[in-house]
Amino acid sequence: MNNIELSVIIVNYKSWNVLQQCLDSFQQFPPRLNYEIIVIDNDSQDGEFDVFAINNPQIKLIKNSGNNGFSNGCNLGAENTTGEYLLFLNPDVILTSSSTIDGM
Repeated sequence: MNNIELSVIIVNYKSWNVLQQCLDSFQQFPPRLNYEIIVIDNDSQDGEFDVFAINNPQIKLIKNSGNNGFSNGCNLGAENTTGEYLLFLNPDVILTSSSTIDGM
């Protein structure tokens, strides 16, 4: 049985530092809903993918076949979710309170 209520999909392209800040803010201010985070990397080709995956085992990190655009990355993320609701975020989003996501 799937107990994930919210799938957060983030499309990344060479934004590892701000993406890490985004993920850290989810650790600091987690939603009350059961959630998963899926990050689609749009083929950054900067050597950071594997290191980022090792340092963030709590997320599902998927390498896109190329820099196929934001909407393609969103669709790839949506295909790999298990949640009832989908939330698409840019990698530079920072949560600032525990109720940020729950309020939506």
